[in-house]
Amino acid sequence: MKKMMLILMVFSVSFSCTEEIVDSKGSINSQDPFIGDWTIQGDRSSFSEIWSINSDGTFTLDEVVTGNWLNKSSDFDLETQNYQLIISEYCQGDDCIENFSITFSPDFNNGSFIRTDNDSVDENITMTRIIN
Repeated sequence: MKKMMLILMVFSVSFSCTEEIVDSKGSINSQDPFIGDWTIQGDRSSFSEIWSINSDGTFTLDEVVTGNWLNKSSDFDLETQNYQLIISEYCQGDDCIENFSITFSPDFNNGSFIRTDNDSVDENITMTRIIN
């Protein structure tokens, strides 16, 4: 009986320690940090728009431009994520596809992005999460 109690105690202590280690290394983001509503602003032009990023892989920009998005990164906890947008209207062919990289703030509520497939566009675009 004493052996059984000792085995149970050792097992429960080792299980508790393992569970604590897993929790301490847990993921910050269980979903893509891009999902949500954002205000976006450019530094050269005076535009300010609302960008809605949906969990089903669709987006809407100022309730006019729509399309699909894809995160090409595999770890949602990294502050830099790589994305691809496929715009549904106002473009043709390869012009409908944009690749870009977002560098998020540590709390994932702000960020800046740069296009990674168009060297002629050098405008810095910042984004701020809209928290309701």
